[in-house]
Amino acid sequence: MRESMDDEPDDLTYINRRALDGEALAHVHRRLDSAHEIIHETRERMIIVNNLLVEHIERDKEMKPALEELTTLWKGSKLIIPILSAVAISLAGAWAWVKTEFFK
Repeated sequence: MRESMDDEPDDLTYINRRALDGEALAHVHRRLDSAHEIIHETRERMIIVNNLLVEHIERDKEMKPALEELTTLWKGSKLIIPILSAVAISLAGAWAWVKTEFFK
C-alpha cells in the first residue's frame, strides 16, 4: 500500500519523477494526436478509394456487354483470318498465273 504524501522522501528523485510524469503524459498526448491525424488521413484516403471503386464498378456494368462483343469478334477472327489469308494467297497465285500466261 502506498504511503501518504507526507511520508514521501524529499530528495530530487521524487521531484524528477513527478516532473517526468508530466512530460511523459504530454508525450503520450502528442503521440495520440499524431495517431489521430494518421487515422484521419487514412480514413480520407479510404473514402477516395471507395468512391473510385464504386465508379469503376458502375463503368464495368456499362462496358461489360461491349467487351463481351469484342471478345466474341476476336474469337471469330481467329477463324476468319486463316480463311481470308488462304483466299488472298489463292488470288495472288491466280494473278501470277494469269500474268505469266497472258501477259508475256
